[in-house]
Amino acid sequence: MPPTEHLDQLTPNGEMTAVDFHIATTLPPGTIRTDRKSKLTLLVQSRKFWTAVAAAAVTAFLYYRGELYGAELADAITLIAAIYIGSVALEDGLHNLINIWSNAE
Repeated sequence: MPPTEHLDQLTPNGEMTAVDFHIATTLPPGTIRTDRKSKLTLLVQSRKFWTAVAAAAVTAFLYYRGELYGAELADAITLIAAIYIGSVALEDGLHNLINIWSNAE
């Protein structure tokens, strides 16, 4: 059973956000999670999220100790956010690609 059978969490214009797509494709078929608590729970359980939090904490510590200047702090936070967003987008893209290949017969 392909995971796309329960992709019924669409926005009013018929599109699905990347977060909703990720949640919908990782849930068992027939499960609907639309409440914010379950999305927050999934976020807190994500290794990518905690890696980004740890990187931001180390960056803040280095700034506090005076080993980073303001511009370097801004660059580091921007890179952390870019890597996190890119990894989520890559994962979502791979899910789409796998779903396309698995549905093609």
